[in-house]
Amino acid sequence: TIWAQKRPAFHGHRDRTCRSCAMLSAERYHLLQKGLRTTLRPGEIVLTALTGAVIFGVVYSSCCFGVRYTSPGLSSVSVFACLAATIGVTLIAASRYQSKRRARVWMATAFLMWCCFLPAYSLGDRYWWRSMINYYTWRDMASYVNIDPEMDRGQSFMDAGTVYFKEGSYILRNRSIAFHNGLTYCVAPIMRNASLDPAIAAQIPTLNGLKVPRSRTVDFWAVGTDCCGVGGFFDCGDVNSFQARSGLRVLDSTSRSMYLLGVQEWSATMGIPVRHPLFFTWVRDPIVFAEGLQDRCVTDFIVRLSSCSFLCLIGAYIAHSFLRKVHIC
Repeated sequence: TIWAQKRPAFHGHRDRTCRSCAMLSAERYHLLQKGLRTTLRPGEIVLTALTGAVIFGVVYSSCCFGVRYTSPGLSSVSVFACLAATIGVTLIAASRYQSKRRARVWMATAFLMWCCFLPAYSLGDRYWWRSMINYYTWRDMASYVNIDPEMDRGQSFMDAGTVYFKEGSYILRNRSIAFHNGLTYCVAPIMRNASLDPAIAAQIPTLNGLKVPRSRTVDFWAVGTDCCGVGGFFDCGDVNSFQARSGLRVLDSTSRSMYLLGVQEWSATMGIPVRHPLFFTWVRDPIVFAEGLQDRCVTDFIVRLSSCSFLCLIGAYIAHSFLRKVHIC
C-alpha cells in the first residue's frame, strides 16, 4: 500500500529529528554549564571573604593577646597552622588550574588568605612588642610602695615593675637632659623634699646647686622619648599632674641603653654619682595605665577585624570578577 511504502521515509525523518533535538539539547546543556561556570556565585564570594577574615583574626590574636605570654607554644602553633593552611590552599589552587579543573574559588581564597595573613602577623607582632609585652611583664614583677628617692638605692629594687614613691617626691624638671639618637631620649631625676632638721640639712653637700641625696646616689629616673620641652624642660608622662608620684618600669632594652647614656652624661655634668639607675614612666595611676593598654588592645582588635572583614568582602568580589574576566572558572 501507499502508506506502507511511505512508512520508512517517515521513520527516517523522525530519527533525524530526534538526533537534531539531542544535539540541540546537548549544546544547550553545554552552554548552560558554561554559563554556570562563568557566573559569579555569591556563596563562593562570601566563603572567600570569611576565610580571609578568620585567618586575620586567629593570627592577630595569637600575636598580641595574652596567649602569647601564658602559652607561647599554643600561640606559635596557631600562627603556623594558619600559614600551613594558606600554603595548602595555594598549592591546591595551582594544581587545579594546571589540570584545567575549577580553580577560581581556590585561587581567590589563596590570594585573600595571603593578603590577611601577612598584615595580621605584622600588626599583631608590632603591637605586642610596643605595648602588650610591658603589660604582662609588669604583672609578674614586684610592686613597691613608699619608695624614698632621698634615702633608697636602686640596687634594692632591681625587680621592681611598679613603684609608688613617697609623698613629697617630684621630678626635677629643670635639671633634665636629652640624648639624641634618632629619637630624643629625655631623662630627669626623681627627688624628694625631706623635712630635715636645719643642722642636718646644713651638713648635706651641694653640687652645682643641687643637694646630694642622703643615699649618695641618684638612682630613680623619669624618662620618655621626644617629650623634652623648650630648653630641655622635662615634659613626659603625667608630669603635669600634681597627683602623680608613681612609675612603671621601662623594659625595652634599646631604650634603656639610650637612657643610660643620658644619665651618664648628666652625672658627669652635675658631679653627682649614679650607681644603679632605674628608669620609669611617670604616671598618675599605674593600674589604670596598664589596664588601659589591655582595653586598647581589645578595641583595636575589634576595629581591625571589622575593617578586615569589610575589605575581604570587597577583595573577594574583585578577585572573583577578575578571574572570571580572564576565563578562569
